[in-house]
Formats: sequence, structure tokens, C-alpha cells
Amino acid sequence: MIRTSPPVDGSGLTRAIARARRVAEECILPAAGSSDAIFLALRHWLRESSRVLLLDPTYGEYAHVLERVIGCEVQRFRLSREDGYCVDSARLRSVLLNNYDLVVIVNPNSPTGRHVPRAELGSVLVDSPQATRFWIDETYAEYAGPDESLEAFAAASPNVVVCKSMSKAYALSGVRAAYLCASPQSIAESCGRSLHPGA
Repeated sequence: MIRTSPPVDGSGLTRAIARARRVAEECILPAAGSSDAIFLALRHWLRESSRVLLLDPTYGEYAHVLERVIGCEVQRFRLSREDGYCVDSARLRSVLLNNYDLVVIVNPNSPTGRHVPRAELGSVLVDSPQATRFWIDETYAEYAGPDESLEAFAAASPNVVVCKSMSKAYALSGVRAAYLCASPQSIAESCGRSLHPGA
């Protein structure tokens, strides 16, 4: 495989991921790395007038794409050292009433390493405004435990997208393999069936 160009169709990868994650193939969208997914999907969904909530601190690429590339209005959900950089779910629920277009949550968070348990975060998502889309970055989810992913939740939800990278837990950074998991409608709204011809 490494002696030829990458395939222009990600159907084989899509099938394999869907089987492994126990979701429908229509709920998986492969990408050439999580940066590919972040740049293309967020640019497709958002405009300069979009309002986005971002954990702070968190993975810096999100602020770069949202503020410098797209030019959205980004508000920070500050995490404090005094609280161990933990996400206060009650405070988050209150802030979410501001009806953002997108909320980005890296879980476990980078660089803090703090994790919001699946059941707790799922409860926050269920109680949140349906018009708000949630982008849950689970690049480090495998380190939190085998049942901590929200992929099945996202596959059945109209407003939750999970972004998964295979570069950390699977040590495949050079392969540039990642994918989105969401409802079929959300996948269709994420630039079609493939974010990148090499995905």
C-alpha cells in the first residue's frame, strides 16, 4: 500500500471503523488526520457571524481555525488551576443557555489531561439547546477507558459530532488517519462523504 498513491475512496476504512465502533457506516466520515477534519468541517459549517464556545486551555488548533481562519466570535469557558482544570458541568450547563452555534470540547482535554465521564457529558449534551452543535474531540479517549467514547451517542444525535484521531492511542501519526462519527444527516452536512480525496 505504501508503494502506491492513497485510495481516493475511504469506503474500506469506513466499513472497518463502523464495525469496530458498532455504528452504521453512514455515521462515519474518514479524514486525512484530525487537522483535515477540523479545518474542512468547521469551515464548512461556520461563518464570521457564528458564535463558538471553546474550553480554555485546550488544543490550540481550534482557536487558530475559529479565530484566524474563519473569523468567528469565540468565547472562552475558562478552566482554573485552582479547580485542577476540571470542567464544572453545572457552570457549563448555565453557559450553554447562551445558544452558541458550536461548542468544542476536547475530552480528555489537551493539554490538561482532564476527562469528563461519558455519562456526565452525555447528560449535559441532552439538556443543552438543540440548535447548538457540539464537536467532541476524542483524540485521547482511549486513555480514559474502553467505554468512555460518545460515538454511539453522536451517531443517534442531530447535533453532536465526535472527532477521532488514530495518531495518539494507535501511534499512527504518520498515516494521517482520523474520522468523524455523527448522525447520517450531520455527516452529509460535513462536506459530503469524504473530507479529503486521500481519506
